[in-house]
Amino acid sequence: MNAHLPGSNLSRILIVALALTLALVPLASAQEGPAMPLAEPGPYGVGEKRVTLVDPDREGREWVVMIWYPAQAGAVSYVMPKRDAEPDATGAPYPLIIYSIPLWSTATLSVAEYLVTHGYVVASIQHPEPVGDPNFWTGVVDRPLDILLVLDQLPALSGAEIAGMVDAESVGIAGYSYGGMTSLWMAGAPIDPEYLASWCAANEPGATPNTSFSGSSCEVFLTRWTELSVYRGRFGALAEGNVWPPLKDERIDAVFSIAPCFSPLIGEEGPAAVNVPTLVVYPEKDEICKPSDGARVIYEHLGSADRYLLTLLDAGHASVMELSSDKSLLRQVGVAFFGYYLQGREEYAQYLTEEYVESLPNVAWESSLE
Repeated sequence: MNAHLPGSNLSRILIVALALTLALVPLASAQEGPAMPLAEPGPYGVGEKRVTLVDPDREGREWVVMIWYPAQAGAVSYVMPKRDAEPDATGAPYPLIIYSIPLWSTATLSVAEYLVTHGYVVASIQHPEPVGDPNFWTGVVDRPLDILLVLDQLPALSGAEIAGMVDAESVGIAGYSYGGMTSLWMAGAPIDPEYLASWCAANEPGATPNTSFSGSSCEVFLTRWTELSVYRGRFGALAEGNVWPPLKDERIDAVFSIAPCFSPLIGEEGPAAVNVPTLVVYPEKDEICKPSDGARVIYEHLGSADRYLLTLLDAGHASVMELSSDKSLLRQVGVAFFGYYLQGREEYAQYLTEEYVESLPNVAWESSLE
C-alpha cells in the first residue's frame, strides 16, 4: 500500500476538511446559547441633547436631564450619541422612557441609550446627589418631584429640533438601585413611615448585616423623619403616621426596576399599589440590596396583574453595570418588555416567557402570567 497520497487527492481532502470546519463554526456558536435578536441595535441612530432644570419651589434645586432620541441611522450609534444630531422622525411620535440614576452616581445603564435605537426617546434624570452627600435622604421627596417636573416640561425642554418626537402619553420608567426604587414610587408605591419605624425597631444595627437598610440607613431616615415629613408636606397634605400619598404620574404605563434598594421605605403594602406592568431585575448575590429587603421582596408584593422577575444567578449589584453578558440580557428583555407594553409589539411576548428566558444562561424567570 502506498503511504503517500497524490497531490491532487491531498488537495481535495484538505479542501473538504476546511469546508467542514467552516460549516461547523456557526453551529458551535449557535450552541453557546439561544439567540437574543433584540440585543442587537435597532434601525435608529442616537442623538443627544442636554438641558438643565431649576426648580424655584425647592430652593433652586438644579439638575441635568440627558435626552436621547432617534437620529439618522449610520451617522451616530448608541455607543457614542452625537450632540444635537439630526433627528429621525419617520416613526414619531416615540414612546418616552424616563431613567432614574443610582444614588451618588451619574451612571446610566447602556440599555437606556440602546432603547433609542429601537424607537424611543429616553430622558435620564441626573438627580443632584453628589457622592457622600449627607442629605441624600431628601431624595424620597426630591426624586419623584424631579421626574414630575421633567414630564411636565419635556415638550419645552426638547427644543424645536425634536419637537413632535415624544409621545408623552406613552411613558415607561426605568431605574437602577435607588433609581429602581424611584421608578416604583413614580408608579404609585407610597412611603410607609409606620412600617419603616417598626422594621428598624425589629432590625437593630448589626442584627441583620445582610440587608441594605439596617443600622446607619435607619438612623439617617428616622432621626430626620420629622424634618422630612415637613418638607414632604409642602407638596401635599399628610396625615400623621399614615402612609404618604405617592408622588406618582398616571401617564406611566410600564416599570423596569433594576436591583431596587430600600424596600422598608414602602413596606409590604407599598408594592401592592403598583398596578402597571412591572419587570423587576434581581441579582441573586446582590451585596448591596440584599434579598431580605430588595428586589425579590418587592416582586412578591406587587399589585400589577402583569409582573415579571428576572433573576441574574450568581450576579452581584454592580454586575449589571460591568458584565457584557448581563448588558446583552438587559437589552433583550428591556426591548421586549417596553416593546410589548408601549409599542404594541405582540410578537415580543415570546421573549417574556419562562421557556425563552430560562433557555438563556445563568438566569431564572418568574411571571404572574404563567
